[in-house]
Amino acid sequence: MPQDNIIFAASHWRNNAQLIEDCVKLGYLDKGKSTLDPTYGRGKWWTNWQPDNFTYHDLKIDQVDFTNLPYEDNTFEQICFDPPYVCVGGRTTSGPNQKTMYEGFGLDVAPRTPQGVQDLIDRGLTECYRVLKPKSYILVKCQDYNYASKFRAGTYWTIHHAFSLGLTLKDRMEHLSYGRPQPERGPQRSARRNLSTLLIFRK
Repeated sequence: MPQDNIIFAASHWRNNAQLIEDCVKLGYLDKGKSTLDPTYGRGKWWTNWQPDNFTYHDLKIDQVDFTNLPYEDNTFEQICFDPPYVCVGGRTTSGPNQKTMYEGFGLDVAPRTPQGVQDLIDRGLTECYRVLKPKSYILVKCQDYNYASKFRAGTYWTIHHAFSLGLTLKDRMEHLSYGRPQPERGPQRSARRNLSTLLIFRK
């Protein structure tokens, strides 16, 4: 494969839509397979590529809760799951991008503690596992982050729960951010998080 066409494990994908395109190239998504996105939001994942047999939901669009999906077991052949994965607690983000950030990641309705956020992710992943057909892929976005001056290993706990369900970790892609991460108040005491992680599991 020419150097320019290599898909690296960590990259500055300009957005999630470009990341999805590379997942297609790697065979983790197939255009002809039945696909579920239970956390559709504003549909930013699907602006460059979209499967033919596509079902999507979002609490703000159709009131379908990703922790209680209206489908039988083993319904879908591939699932993309992008839950709210960072706890903002009582913080606010200054500037005009605050509302956009909240709407894009569902942070306005997310629990306000790290454990509450992880419990929500785990419940959603369990439900996605239930409706996913055997030998199929589920793509899950998550992130490590700092909260109250402590490191929160969101990626680790998401993998831990996936393993408890019986999922196998097939791949891991680190999505490096073009933007600047949330600044710390006061002296910097830990590395600032400038990436999110896409985990690719197989049932």
